[in-house]
Amino acid sequence: MGFFEGLGGPELLLIRRAEGNDCHAGQVSFPGGHVESGEGVEAAALREAMEECSLEQSRVTVLGRYDDCVSIHEVVVSTVVAWLEPPQALQRELAEVARIFAMPWQDLVSGRGFSQKNLRGYEIPYWTFPCRGLDGREPLMAEETLWGLTGHMVRSLIRDLEGGVTCATH
Repeated sequence: MGFFEGLGGPELLLIRRAEGNDCHAGQVSFPGGHVESGEGVEAAALREAMEECSLEQSRVTVLGRYDDCVSIHEVVVSTVVAWLEPPQALQRELAEVARIFAMPWQDLVSGRGFSQKNLRGYEIPYWTFPCRGLDGREPLMAEETLWGLTGHMVRSLIRDLEGGVTCATH
C-alpha cells in the first residue's frame, strides 16, 4: 500500500494488471508479487514496485507491515505500507501492467462509489470512480474499480484507522 501526497491530500498508488491468461488479469491491485528465495517481504515489495512501475526505492519509506490476508485461492498475501515521494516518471512493465493510477484516500474513506456484492458467500467491497493516471498515458482520467482482496485490504485499513489501530513497524 503506497501512499503519497496527491493533488488534494493523500492518494493510494494502484495498478491494473495487464490482460492475459493469469487469473488476476485486468484486476486492480497494489504493485507486488512473489517473494524470491532469500528475500524479505519488504524487499520483495520494493523490487516488485520497481519492476512493475519503475518506482525507485530511494523514493519509498517503508512504514511497516499490515495484516496478512488469505485470498480465495488460499495464497497468503503480506501487505507492506509505505509513504512515497510524489510519483514521477512512472513507467509500466507492459507485460504485467495495463495502467498505473491513483485513488484519493479521502474518496475511499468517504465511500465515494462504494458498493458491496456477494461473491461465493463473501461480501466483497467495490469502489468505482474516475482515477488519475500516473504513467503519462492517455486517458489521464479513467474509471477504475477497486475490489477483491485489494478492496478488502483497503476496507480493513479504513476500519482499523477509524478505530485507532496502527500498523506494526518492521
